[in-house]
Amino acid sequence: MDRSPEIVAGNNGKAFLIWTENKNNSYLANNDNPDDIHFQIFNEAKWDNSSIILSSEKPILKTSVAFNGDNGYFIWESDEDDNTSTIDDRELRGMKYSNDSGWESIGSLTNNSTPDLNPVVLSSNDDFYLLWLNNNNISMIKNF
Repeated sequence: MDRSPEIVAGNNGKAFLIWTENKNNSYLANNDNPDDIHFQIFNEAKWDNSSIILSSEKPILKTSVAFNGDNGYFIWESDEDDNTSTIDDRELRGMKYSNDSGWESIGSLTNNSTPDLNPVVLSSNDDFYLLWLNNNNISMIKNF
């Protein structure tokens, strides 16, 4: 099952397409049914082949992607205890993209005992902003 497609355009005609796939048709990932995150880039009038940039056995609940044409981020809300009825264990994780080196993990962006929910990553020129709800308060970091 494919779900949660996101497409964003850079300022130079390039674009990102990212989506979640679960080959076993499970809506939420687990040890037996991991999610794969697929990535494609639109470059010079055509889409490149897709590639898997991440496999996760933890449920990926909300995602956000930003791209400025050269660099980008993929951020997601992860349920760390595999029990979606609890929210205090939800943390934000991320990956960074550059045209020069491709994708790399930036790991955990939060690690606390309060809910970190609904990430939104934005690009403005060469700056990136991440906003999310932490314990019902809006949090933000720039150029993380």
